[in-house]
Amino acid sequence: SWFLPGGWLSGVGGSCGVEVWKVSLFLVWGDVVFRPVVGGCPVLCSVGELFTMAWERYKNGDKPGFEEITTSRYQRR
Repeated sequence: SWFLPGGWLSGVGGSCGVEVWKVSLFLVWGDVVFRPVVGGCPVLCSVGELFTMAWERYKNGDKPGFEEITTSRYQRR
């Protein structure tokens, strides 16, 4: 019943996907899929610090939102 707007990276190798907005909060490889540098993608700071960083971004106007999709049209046969 809830919908979170914004881009989404699918996971690889059994890992879960993640919202694009959250990627900068974790140590991941720069890729088109969600690939943690360390297995399980542990948080690199306390949960309180992680929340504070995310909240500051949100308060400063960096809010999750819809992104333009860049796709190419299928060619007709």
